[in-house]
Amino acid sequence: MSEEFLADEPVDGSEQDTDATDVEYSDVESDNGSSTELPEASVDDFVRPVDDPEAVVNMYDGFEELKTRLLNKSDTTPINKKLHINKSGWRKIATLFNLSVETFEDERSVRDGVVFWRVKARAAAPNGRTSVGSGMCASNESNHMERLSNYDDKTPEDDDTLMVDGEWRVLKDPRALNEHNIYATAETRAKNRAISDLVGGGEVSAEEINADHFL
Repeated sequence: MSEEFLADEPVDGSEQDTDATDVEYSDVESDNGSSTELPEASVDDFVRPVDDPEAVVNMYDGFEELKTRLLNKSDTTPINKKLHINKSGWRKIATLFNLSVETFEDERSVRDGVVFWRVKARAAAPNGRTSVGSGMCASNESNHMERLSNYDDKTPEDDDTLMVDGEWRVLKDPRALNEHNIYATAETRAKNRAISDLVGGGEVSAEEINADHFL
C-alpha cells in the first residue's frame, strides 16, 4: 500500500520553514465583539511637521511684518478694539502672493421673508495650492434693513423692529431689496475667507464681523 502525504507536511518529517516576514500585531475589538489582529502603526504613518519648522516660523513672522507695511488705515476696520482686514486689504494680500481668486458657485434662498445669498470662491497660488471659502449674506443684517425715522424714544411694538446704532430698523420686503448689495457682500466674504485660508492668516474679515445685528 502506498504512503499518503499531506501537502503542507515535509516529507522528511522536519518542521517546515514558511519564510514568512515577522509582523507585530495588536488586538482590536470588532463591532461584533470578536478580536481582530491588525498590524501596529509605524512612525511613518503619522503626520509630521516640515523638515525645517524654523523656516516656517520665520515665514509667518515675515507675513505679519508684510501686513503692517502693505496695509494702511483704509484697508482695516477697528471692531471691538481690534483691527480687522477689509476687502481692499485682502485684495492687496492676494496681489502680494500672486493669487487668482474667483467665484464658482452661488445659491439664493428665501425663508420667512428673509433673502439669503451663499457664494463659494476659490483662491489659487502659483504652486498649485488652492483654498475654498464660503460666504453668506442675508437681508436681516442691519445694514440691509430699512431705517425708520417716525419713532420717538419709545420702543416700537413691532417685533420686527430693531434698534441699531441709535436708529430703528425694520426688515425690508424682498421686492424692495437691493439684492446686488447682498450678493456682493456674500461674494466679498467668500473671497476674503479663501485668501485668508490660503496664505495662512486664518483671520475673520471686517465684512463678516460687521454683521452683528440680526432680526
